[in-house]
Amino acid sequence: LKITKMNSAAEKILELAESDCAGRSYDRIFGGPIEEIVGRKTPVERAAARYTTRSGKSLWLGLNLSLLKDSSGKGIGHILVFTDLTELKAFQSQMELRDRLSTLGEMSGGIAHELRNPMAVISGYTKILSKKADASLLPAVDAISREVSVMDRIITDFLSFARPTELVISDVDLDKLIRSCIQSISEPAGGIAISCDTAGLPPIKGDEVLLRQSISNLLQNAIESMPEGGELRVLCSTGNGLVLSISDTGHGIPENIREKIFLPFFTTKERGTGLGLPIVHKVVGSHGGTIHLDSNERGTTFKITFPGSIIVSRQPDIAKLEQKRISSQSRRDTEKT
Repeated sequence: LKITKMNSAAEKILELAESDCAGRSYDRIFGGPIEEIVGRKTPVERAAARYTTRSGKSLWLGLNLSLLKDSSGKGIGHILVFTDLTELKAFQSQMELRDRLSTLGEMSGGIAHELRNPMAVISGYTKILSKKADASLLPAVDAISREVSVMDRIITDFLSFARPTELVISDVDLDKLIRSCIQSISEPAGGIAISCDTAGLPPIKGDEVLLRQSISNLLQNAIESMPEGGELRVLCSTGNGLVLSISDTGHGIPENIREKIFLPFFTTKERGTGLGLPIVHKVVGSHGGTIHLDSNERGTTFKITFPGSIIVSRQPDIAKLEQKRISSQSRRDTEKT
């Protein structure tokens, strides 16, 4: 089968040019699921498949393959129709993830409360032992104390994840907040070039503490993914909303675990709790935003999108200006009288 025609939408979605494809065999142009579907030469309706363009961009496509017939009903080719379902799939995944996180959050809260009481008892007895135990036993007591502290931190994270997010809303200077977060990690980030393009951002309505925690978490993850050095980029843009992107040039996140990283207790770190990214997801969602992951062997980008309603408008209040104008006019009329 050879490609004879490709419309502009297909060129844009697949990042191809009709002039480069016309007259060439389909298996020299397409890869993955498209090649397989066309190769079977059997009609397909409403199939969905992941597709990677030549630039490495990952897409979800809705596919339909039908037989093209001439006026006599004889098959003369095939028509492949596809739709870019990437945004729809991302939205569905976000909604499913929020439902799962809500259920797991309630479970985590119960577990954390059940663990905190016995851990408090262990901590109390450990302090008593540290005062009464022989010197030879003190290293063991200190080891117990350290592990109790670790468990207490994990329980605190559990409760932070499980507790309903109550936002303390204020006007947040996002540019200043991001640069402050970068400053706090700049010393440990040896050998990593950091660029930040956030100047001129408008203030936003949000919880400064939670936003700082979330952005710091993403920045720290990016730093840890580049143990041998690399580049960390932070970009912000405004349009219909506000988009914050944090990109690294680290080892990337394997495809088989990308769907799991926002799930509680899933971690690839030796001493991680697996609650950092779920908490980030929860904070972003509580601000009406979404977070999306794009990763390959060249690095990882976390893109946070907030709605336009979160941006603080610095435009004058037209109603107040009109009221002020009317009052001034009334005052002048009174003075004339």
